[in-house]
Order: sequence, then structure tokens, then C-alpha cells
Amino acid sequence: MSRILALDLGEKRVGVAVSDETQVIATALDLIPTERLLPSLKVLLQDLQVEKILIGLPISMDGREHAQAERIRIQAAKLESKLDVPFEFRDERLTSVQALRFLQDFKVKGAKDKKDSLSAQIILQNYLDAKNV
Repeated sequence: MSRILALDLGEKRVGVAVSDETQVIATALDLIPTERLLPSLKVLLQDLQVEKILIGLPISMDGREHAQAERIRIQAAKLESKLDVPFEFRDERLTSVQALRFLQDFKVKGAKDKKDSLSAQIILQNYLDAKNV
């Protein structure tokens, strides 16, 4: 099998997570500065044999797309046009809150800097769990 990548697209940096080859476990990777995202993704796609990229889409609690969703969709479309792998949007509702709370509860140093990759991991793990039920 191949892997799935998940991205939490920020304006300055991108949280990244990857599944294992059996698509059961998600693991957070390092943050990627937005300006280095495309070349970094090309390397990850080649090295990890990625079959799909999930993009976290900000959804409000009432189910409507958040104001930032349009920026995310535009950024994702630009990336997808330059990469040979399908993209899929996933609801990222409350993942940043969940990630930050987890990091703070365990007193992780630099919690705010690490929350984006953990958010991507949560998005991916939720997808994998739903897929493997």
C-alpha cells in the first residue's frame, strides 16, 4: 500500500502528517514554511509514495465554511495543479483547539509551534479511523 499525507495550510507555515503504509496510523512531521511547500511536497511524494493528500478545510461550528476556506481552496488548487496526486478536503473543525490542549496538558515546550503538525495528524487519523471501520 501507499501512504496518505495531510496538510494544515497556514499563511506562514504548514502542518504535515503522514500515514504508515497500511494506512492505519498517522504521524506528525515537521512544519514546512509556506514558501518552501511545493518543493518539500515533491520530495515527500517521491520518498513516501503518497497516493492522496488531505487538506484541512476550516468549517464553522454551524457547518458553513469559515472565511479562511476560500484561501485554503485557492492554495490547494495551485498545489494540486503542480503535483501528480489527488487532493481531498477534510473538515478540520476543532483540530487546532484539540491539538493545543493536548500539547499544553502534557506541558510540551513550544506548544503553539507544534499544534499545526499535530492538527494535521488529527485530521489524518480521523480520516484513517473512519476509512478503516
